[in-house]
Amino acid sequence: MERQQVSSKSLLVFLEGITKLDPVKFVGLTKILCVPIVDEKYEERKFEDILSDLIDNFIEMPKKRRREILGIIKEANKKNGITT
Repeated sequence: MERQQVSSKSLLVFLEGITKLDPVKFVGLTKILCVPIVDEKYEERKFEDILSDLIDNFIEMPKKRRREILGIIKEANKKNGITT
C-alpha cells in the first residue's frame, strides 16, 4: 500500500490518544489496525514493534479511515474520563 500524506498534528493526536487508552481498548485498536500482539510462536512482541506497526498502518490508511480511527480513540478515552 502507498503511504498517504499525514499531517504531523494527526500523527501526534493518534500517538497521544493511544498512550491514554486502557489495556483492553489498546488491544482492540491493534485488532482494528490488524497489528498482531503476539508472534508466530505465540510469544509477546515488543511494545516498540507493536507501536511501530500501529503507526505504519495508521499512516497507510486513507484519510477518511484515519479520521474514523481518531474518533474511535477519542470516544474510548472520553468514556474513561480522559480528554484528548
